[in-house]
Amino acid sequence: IEQALDPAKYPALLRSRLAALEQARLRRLILDWLAIEKTRGPFTVLVQERSRQVSVGGLEFEIRADRIDRLADGRHVLIDYKSSEHSIREWEGERPDEPQLPLYAVTSGLDLEGVAFAQFKPGKLRFRGWAREKDLVPGVKGIAWEAQMQAWQRVIERLAAEFLAGRAPVAPKDAPKTCEYCGLEALCRIHEQRRPVEDHSEEAPNE
Repeated sequence: IEQALDPAKYPALLRSRLAALEQARLRRLILDWLAIEKTRGPFTVLVQERSRQVSVGGLEFEIRADRIDRLADGRHVLIDYKSSEHSIREWEGERPDEPQLPLYAVTSGLDLEGVAFAQFKPGKLRFRGWAREKDLVPGVKGIAWEAQMQAWQRVIERLAAEFLAGRAPVAPKDAPKTCEYCGLEALCRIHEQRRPVEDHSEEAPNE
């Protein structure tokens, strides 16, 4: 913790009282998280924050996994750290809100059995994710894993193809919620598209 809280990066921590409070907060958070990790079966942390180049649908990406664990039987679980609360529903649909883990999953080349958010929100520390087996990691849901991997592959390749084709229609995923804080309404004119066209023509006189 002391090495991570480098005052050169975080000048506010030059104030000793503030630095002490932050160190104490992080210490509590880490110890609480380690208590969760201790409930798991045997595993080894195989990879931490390793970047690599991948190609999907003709697009090149540099992606980085926060962490990959190898279980005792040789299977692997992909983990992404989150400091706020996230829902696994962010991986669903034709335009997922959080495509990072699905992208890494379909390009991992590993015997991958699950993906999970490691949620580091104080008071709500937990794993949230999907795996071939329920509770492969504590709290992870069991799903039809192969079908999900195939769905992610299809969605990611389609999105890449649309990007390369320059397809960018005005199509908010969850309007009007998507547009709530956008601020670019004058550019896309989404509200005009959704407003019914009024007929201002004069009515024909009665014959």
